[in-house]
Parts: sequence; C-alpha cells; structure tokens
Amino acid sequence: MRKSKLVSLLVVLTLMSCAKQKEKEIYKFEKILEIDGNENPFFTPTGFEIDNKGRYLVLDHMASRIFLFNDSGGLISEFGGKGEAPGEFSFLRPRLDRDTAGFFYFIDQMNKIVIFNSEMEYFRTFIIPGGVIFDVAALDTSHIYVNQALSIAKESENVILLLNSRGEVLGEFGVIDKDIKEMDLWKANAYRSCAMELDEESNLYYTSIADYRIYKYDPSGNLMFSVKGNTPYEVIFSEDHNFNSIVWDMRIRRGKIFVLWAQGGEERGHRVDVFDKDEGLFLGYFYTGIP
Repeated sequence: MRKSKLVSLLVVLTLMSCAKQKEKEIYKFEKILEIDGNENPFFTPTGFEIDNKGRYLVLDHMASRIFLFNDSGGLISEFGGKGEAPGEFSFLRPRLDRDTAGFFYFIDQMNKIVIFNSEMEYFRTFIIPGGVIFDVAALDTSHIYVNQALSIAKESENVILLLNSRGEVLGEFGVIDKDIKEMDLWKANAYRSCAMELDEESNLYYTSIADYRIYKYDPSGNLMFSVKGNTPYEVIFSEDHNFNSIVWDMRIRRGKIFVLWAQGGEERGHRVDVFDKDEGLFLGYFYTGIP
C-alpha cells in the first residue's frame, strides 16, 4: 500500500513539474526601430498593421488619422482625419485589419466599417444598423467578420457576424463562455467585446476581452476548439460604466496564437501568451518590453 501511495505521489509531482516547465518565457526582444510620430506631441498610436509592400500603418484614434511609414520609420503619408467626407472619420476606433488583397478595414464610431484599397485610397463605407462593433477581421471584400458587442438581434447569443462590403449579413455564429442574460447591458457588452483574427486557412479566432477563452472556428462557422487562458487578473468594472479588460489584442502568425494582456506591464511591458494555433496548446509567453 505504501509503495502504491509513493508511486502515485511521484506521478503527481512529475505532472506538476511538467506544468510548471510549460509556463516559461520563450522569446526576448531587442528594440530595432522606434517611430516617434513625426515629432507630433499629440501622437497616440493605438493600432498597427503592415501593408503588402512591407510598410507600417499606424492608427491614431485620437486624431482619427492613419500614418504610413517606411521600414526605416520615415513618414511617407497620412490620411483620414475628422470629418464627414468619404475617407474621413467621425471617431476612429483603435482596431483595424488587412485582407489578402491588401485592403484595409477601419471602424468609425461603433457601427461603420470604412475600407481603403492597397494604395490607401478610399474604397467604401457601410453601416451596421443597431450594431456596436468592437473588432474587424477580413478575408476579402466579400468575407468581412465583425464582433458585435451589442447584438443586432437582441435574442441572439452569437457574437460574430459575416458580412460583405455592402453590409449585408451573410451569417452569424460564435458564443462566449459567460452567462450574461441577467447582467447590465454595458457589462454584457464588455464580455461580448472580442479581439479577432483570421489565419491563412481562413479559420477565425477570437477571445472576449473580459473573459479569457480562445475560440477557433472554421470558415463554415463550426467550432474547432476552445481553450481557457490563464491570468491572475480579472475584469474591473467601475461606477462610471468603464472597465479594465483582461485581454487587449490577438494575432495569428507563423502557426501560433499571440494574446496580449491588457493589465500589468509596469516593468517589462505587457505579457503576451503564445498558443499553438492547430490544437490550442499553451507554448509559453514573452513581454513586449514597453512599460
């Protein structure tokens, strides 16, 4: 009996040791480039993409402008700006995406998608009536996914809409692992707000920024897996209807899922968790290096 208990204890300790070994820092970075916003003291970068020519697109949501830089950090051009004309924004949100053809998708206010082509020329705007959009991910102009923080169909639990560039709804799917039926609407919207990303096979990944669980769906809207992220933080709601989220962003690169934490980061920058995109296995983490 003692031998059996000893073997069981050794197995448990071994499993615990393996679990701890997986929680490891797997990347460390050195700064190779810094973009200062062309010495603009009011530069507030909140979104970033790389175009099909290797240039850097930086979104400044406070100015409602987009800046284009070369790979050395030199300013090439800027576009957008506050206004009502085509290609201008009433209030540019801090999320954007690029599709396979190089088109860029921006969120204006909370219910408009504004599209520019690969030459940074205005292409089209469409409105989602009654919707509150948190994030956008596009395969092409016929397959545009938006996260609806406020459901258009109030009875619907789906958080993802598939649209074309005319704003027509082609489908909806996706849920969150949280019972929000009895919540105040503004708190429910926090849980329904999801960071999203597409991979090269057109699979869609998302996680609620208030409840850290990653979901992967195939192009037909079928759930492939979900995996719970591990963080010591919880969403913090304040009396003025603001909140501090757990997750801020998600990216898919080189066969991996990268999830950026929204809290912490005072010393080494915010933490980024890394998962295998095929099976959802946790691989490790790294820090952005930007406090």
